Amino acid sequence: MKRYLFILLVSGATSSVFSQNSDLKTAFRQLNEAIEHGQEYMDNKEQKVSSLKEFCTKVDSDEQAYNYTTLIGEEYQAYDNDSALSYMMKSLALARKLQRHELVNESLISIVHQYAVSGYYNEALSYVNDVDKGSLNGKTRERYYSAMTHLYGEMGFYSKDEELKSVYRSKAAKYNDSLMAVVIPNTSLYYQKQQAAFLNDRKLEEAKKYSDLWLKSTPEDSKDYPTMAYYRAELYGKMDNRVEQKYWLIRSAIKDIENARMNQASLWSLASLLNEEGETRLSHQYIKYSWQCISHFSTHMRGWLVTPIMESIDKDYRLLLDNEKRFFIVGLIVVSVLSILLFITQRSLRKKNRQLTTAHQELDELNKKLVSFNEKIASANLQLADSNRVKEKYIGAFINLCMQYIEKLDNFRIKVNRKLKVGQVEAVVALTDSDKIKKEELDKLHKYFDETFLSLFPTFINDFNQLLQPDSQIQVADKGTLNTELRIFALVRLGINDSASIAQFLNYSPNSIYCYRARTKSKALGDRDNFEAQVKVIGQVGSS
Repeated sequence: MKRYLFILLVSGATSSVFSQNSDLKTAFRQLNEAIEHGQEYMDNKEQKVSSLKEFCTKVDSDEQAYNYTTLIGEEYQAYDNDSALSYMMKSLALARKLQRHELVNESLISIVHQYAVSGYYNEALSYVNDVDKGSLNGKTRERYYSAMTHLYGEMGFYSKDEELKSVYRSKAAKYNDSLMAVVIPNTSLYYQKQQAAFLNDRKLEEAKKYSDLWLKSTPEDSKDYPTMAYYRAELYGKMDNRVEQKYWLIRSAIKDIENARMNQASLWSLASLLNEEGETRLSHQYIKYSWQCISHFSTHMRGWLVTPIMESIDKDYRLLLDNEKRFFIVGLIVVSVLSILLFITQRSLRKKNRQLTTAHQELDELNKKLVSFNEKIASANLQLADSNRVKEKYIGAFINLCMQYIEKLDNFRIKVNRKLKVGQVEAVVALTDSDKIKKEELDKLHKYFDETFLSLFPTFINDFNQLLQPDSQIQVADKGTLNTELRIFALVRLGINDSASIAQFLNYSPNSIYCYRARTKSKALGDRDNFEAQVKVIGQVGSS
């Protein structure tokens, strides 16, 4: 009897393993088919967005325009980060035009979440300040708490400063508590948060219970299904169940591809897992496709996450090719000895060489893309460092200048008040009738601007002259000051390109500013069309 019971148990366990492996094999086949049809899914997405854009051109009201613009932004949300932000900004402008506070809040929360997803945390925080927290209610309040939890959670995870990391995590926890107080039970978000909470506490069985409830309540064609499947895979990873972990990563990746979600994590996570198991070719195939999707989505955050994994897989893939090459050489020696099989073996070797050449070409192209991406990151970091340096200097200068003007304004008020009290009305009229004060203050403002700018860019005048023809170089009368032409291009160096804005600051007409700019560019030593671009990098941090 015991013998039969043992046989039944072994038989049942073996059947379960075969069933799991069969499901996994089917899932891999479906994933490969989805990748083959990936361009079709992207074309469908583009067609859907095009239809919405066409509808948007035929609207009769700003409210309809808001609705269609919001729908377009949602379609781009996980497809094209730059386009998503562009249409979210349009929705915000329309909501403000409609003076609908609830729509303004909805748009702001969407922008905050999109910036958080793409790793632009400072931008996200700047839009948080515009949200009217007091008017939040219902679903909007839930979305706000969810966005803030995600934002501070990401900032805590990626921060290199331990003190800041602790602060951000604390804020994320507080917002998560607020979210759990308002989230509707038995919804996808509720199950997700409950699963995550138990998973963080290593209470795997409780986490599994909420994962199962989430799975039962989520249809395969819903937009939440890929997220549910990804978090379910994460749970199985904590449970050391590699088969189920891979299965649910595949399910999530398939739905990401079918829904044309370019901001995806499942496929490159699967590629990393397969590479650890020695499935180098398959992991290389998946990481290539995932990289194409991430590049299309256009955000540095995913690139930073995937690049180390991609480099690791690429390294293993190269080792695999090197090993194959060594085996090939050994085979060639053996074939040279076995002269009878020489002709057949030579044909095989030619075929192998063609495959290796193609693979190396693909690797070279991939490396070129990696180099290009790293150059873009370096350029972005350079511009960011320069921008921060300029902002820091000018914020301090602006605050100091504001305090000076407040003091001057108060002194002027006291002076006028005294004269009025003693009946010196004519003296007050004479004091305010002339534009002398305005001219003096403008002169002081421009002098203050010159000093601040030249403290930031002490070699600006010399560097600017290097861009002009020798006989057209600008000489200033007083050291430490700029003339009108230099001030115009100093403002351009600071990122102010609009002639109207420059004219307002310098107290000129926009037409005069345009003429100054055109006349100066006509004296350029090199390409006139590229003149202002060269001005913008003068004195840039780290530039050569």
